[in-house]
Amino acid sequence: MTYVKDRNEAEQLIEKAKNLINRAFIYLKSHGKPDEKLFELKKQATPMKIYEKLPQTNCKECGEDTCYVFGVKLLSGEKDLSQCPHADVSKLERTLNPIRI
Repeated sequence: MTYVKDRNEAEQLIEKAKNLINRAFIYLKSHGKPDEKLFELKKQATPMKIYEKLPQTNCKECGEDTCYVFGVKLLSGEKDLSQCPHADVSKLERTLNPIRI
């Protein structure tokens, strides 16, 4: 927490961390431990691989400035496929589904 600008930002980061931990706990309770293969697939996924499967129009209809930024947030779970009106959802789901844990 040494690089936060103020207490408010620190509290927001702590809240995000708590939410992530709670989501992980709920997943573990409902699905059990994830398969180790999923972790390997997650390591192989990069924002560039996701970007290559996006329309690359930078239309901003998803709320992001570029398709690359959308891909980064899609990979991190901050965005959802449905938020890109031009995406070939079936093509992206084949890429993302194995790495969603």
